[in-house]
Amino acid sequence: MLLAIKYTEVAEAGGVVTIGTRAFHPYVGLPGGMFILVDYFLSAALSALSGVIYLSAVFKALAPVVVLGTVGALVILALLNLLGVKASAEVTAVFAVIAGTIQLAVVAAVAMRLGPAHLFDSVQQVLAGPRLTPIFLLTGFAGSFLAFSGLESIAQMSPVMAEPRRRVANLGMGLVVITIGLTSPLLTLWSTTLLGRRANPDQFISLLGGYAAGQLLSSRSQSAAPCC
Repeated sequence: MLLAIKYTEVAEAGGVVTIGTRAFHPYVGLPGGMFILVDYFLSAALSALSGVIYLSAVFKALAPVVVLGTVGALVILALLNLLGVKASAEVTAVFAVIAGTIQLAVVAAVAMRLGPAHLFDSVQQVLAGPRLTPIFLLTGFAGSFLAFSGLESIAQMSPVMAEPRRRVANLGMGLVVITIGLTSPLLTLWSTTLLGRRANPDQFISLLGGYAAGQLLSSRSQSAAPCC
């Protein structure tokens, strides 16, 4: 929530480079932009790779060419961005809505499968596993923080954002907070307690869908995974 609030302010200013330059000095905006570029390249590569891995569970022919498929996905992303920021945002919005809808469907399906009496039984298992070392904690924090790097995208889209810009940014980030609040805690809890230790972490949402509603929801979750 704090990140979402901060990025609405950044979006209004026009991005990290602009706000760093205006608030401090151009030398602050420069490294900020450089770090964001590295972050974007890394996030895009990881997202493309995980998307192809998800799809390979449905389309087995993709399994031997995961790396090549990832490169192809990055090329498609590059071509999409060449069309302009607005076109990229519109396509992303479509996939984001589909992914959010399916994640809500998985949450509802698992809740119905467990029933009201056993909905939060998994909470008792959270502290029953092995103790986390400081390295594991730092690694997990770094991974989760990287996952939130996509919030910066709303700042980069600010030049084509409808006016009043601050209201639109607040609305967008509000929807992000709501969807994450409704899905991420429960999906994480159930993925790590209901699926067993041998479950592939790259397929958690799909496996949960299969656990709760069979192959139909499982395959839909696989197809929507790349945009997550």
